[in-house]
Amino acid sequence: LGLGFAPYLVIDRNLDAAQAMRASWDLMLGHKFEAFLLAVASILLVAVSAIPLGLGLLLSIPMVSFAQGVFYNRVVSRKGLDVA
Repeated sequence: LGLGFAPYLVIDRNLDAAQAMRASWDLMLGHKFEAFLLAVASILLVAVSAIPLGLGLLLSIPMVSFAQGVFYNRVVSRKGLDVA
């Protein structure tokens, strides 16, 4: 959970992989439980949406990606960093 923002930081802040992992770990301090809840909700949503022949995945996967991006933006703004 602590490294979950590394891909976002590589794209958003132009960091290399090692820098992004360190920055992600620092960003996630104090937010790991929220990230855990988001992960559990995302897994449940995707699992339930796969039941009707997988058609629900057409909506749930983009929804989960959007939720992760919003979570990243909120954590970054709470830490006082500018959101690009």
